[in-house]
Amino acid sequence: MAQLLLNCAQPVNNELCVRVYCLNQMESNRTKPAAKKISKFMLPYLFGILIVAQVAASGGNNSNYAVHHPIITDHTLEAKIAAFEKTGVNKKINIDYDVEEVIEYATSLIGTPHVMGGYSPAGLDCSGLVKLVHEKSKVELPRSSHDQARYGTILSSGEELKRGDLVFFHSTYKKSHLVTHSGIYLGDNKFIHTSASRGVIISTLFDDNYYEKHYLFATRLER
Repeated sequence: MAQLLLNCAQPVNNELCVRVYCLNQMESNRTKPAAKKISKFMLPYLFGILIVAQVAASGGNNSNYAVHHPIITDHTLEAKIAAFEKTGVNKKINIDYDVEEVIEYATSLIGTPHVMGGYSPAGLDCSGLVKLVHEKSKVELPRSSHDQARYGTILSSGEELKRGDLVFFHSTYKKSHLVTHSGIYLGDNKFIHTSASRGVIISTLFDDNYYEKHYLFATRLER
């Protein structure tokens, strides 16, 4: 059991004190028959302390891995993006909002099944997820990924992505529109989206051959 607790997380600052205290208490209980029953009921509490300590120790580090908007080297794709921009982009949203509130709601939906055209916690598609979680914060966005990509400032090549930026992809399935998939950037090279096969999940953005290959651009919503 001591080894299991040690494997829960790496010691960081005050977290080490919590972990040592917990282990000492458990070892002490082993030598006291009368305390075994108490120890059994204390285990969930002790695990809870360890988890909270780990989260607190890692707080603010979810964006240590800086990700920058890549330079588009595919001239055909570059031309398509330019044509898309000419039809209207950089649209403003209707209200200031809390990015963390949007992300919190989005992550609460992890595991929701994919349903084409779905727009509720019972089933979602990619653009349905983006619209639904922003709508809870009173942000009005279109229903389709293609039209959602017209909102916010398109990031320039080399510009760093931030939590809450919308990320868009092309050619994820056969469609005449340029934009075929969307998600929300979480920081640390991760984004949340609705996968056709796995539902709402968190995926790696640029270390994954598939999403890196189909990445189009990111936008930052502004009022």
